[in-house]
Amino acid sequence: MLMCGVVNLCFSRIGIKMRDLIKEGDEVIVNFNNVQYTLCKKGIVKNVPCATGDSWIIEDELGQIHYISEGCTVTKTKKL
Repeated sequence: MLMCGVVNLCFSRIGIKMRDLIKEGDEVIVNFNNVQYTLCKKGIVKNVPCATGDSWIIEDELGQIHYISEGCTVTKTKKL
C-alpha cells in the first residue's frame, strides 16, 4: 500500500492520475524508436515492470507473448 501512495504522490506532482498509468489489462502499442520498429500495434499488458530486471509482458493480437526488457516506448491506447 505504501508504494502505491508514493507513486500516486510522485505522479500527481506532474499532473498524471493513477487511472492514466499503464496497468495489467490495458491495450498498448509497443515501438522500438532507435530502430524504428513497431513490435505490436495492439497488445494487451500482462505484466508491468516494477523493479530493475523486470520485463514488460505483452500479448499481441496473434496471441504471442513478448517479454520486453529493452528500451522501448509503450503507449497506452485510448479506450472508447
